[in-house]
Amino acid sequence: MTKDAPTSQRHQTLLGKTYPVELSKDSSWNSENDFRTGYLLHLEKLMVAKMPSSNLNATPHIESRYKLLKRQFHAINEMLNHSSGFEWNNIEKCITATKDVFDDWVKSHSIAIGLRNKEFPHLDELMSMWRKDRSTRAGAETPTDVIKEINLCDEETGTFECEIDE
Repeated sequence: MTKDAPTSQRHQTLLGKTYPVELSKDSSWNSENDFRTGYLLHLEKLMVAKMPSSNLNATPHIESRYKLLKRQFHAINEMLNHSSGFEWNNIEKCITATKDVFDDWVKSHSIAIGLRNKEFPHLDELMSMWRKDRSTRAGAETPTDVIKEINLCDEETGTFECEIDE
């Protein structure tokens, strides 16, 4: 097995089809929306144990594939949640769209190139780990909104005490 010609198994492992998903299930490695420091070396040890002749290093091999996996996840998530014309095929485990819809999308979202009908088998597991990673800010209040609400409450009640809805 050479560095330049990865086998299918090694390539799948690098792309995170196994280890990042398994690592996400271990609460001792979870951090807010990702893994805690040292996860790359831990993944390297897991891979060496499974494939001793792989010659993989945490940096750059595993790190670059992990970053690619994360970018692809966010691209798929954005297509599914923030645009129309895209669907998730739960049988084939891939994003589907007409060629025209997809081609229009990739004009402004280059990371999505090649993701149409491409198998992405662990979307559900990765969703639980990364979906909170990017806030849409929908329904979020700014400090200005909070101050306006407090002032409005003060005017209505004639006091400086405001009840907070939870």
